[in-house]
Amino acid sequence: MHSRIKFKMYIKKHNGSALIVSLIILVVLTVIAFSASRTTMLEEKMTANSQKK
Repeated sequence: MHSRIKFKMYIKKHNGSALIVSLIILVVLTVIAFSASRTTMLEEKMTANSQKK
């Protein structure tokens, strides 16, 4: 019975850490997507500017 309680506490600790890790990964992916979007917009502006000349 005692080992069962330890196992449940072990699972609860890992559920919390999995949530934190997934949130960190989500933030990193959001930053990458935002950066890629800004880069694409800048490249489009540069292309449009070079075509006007």
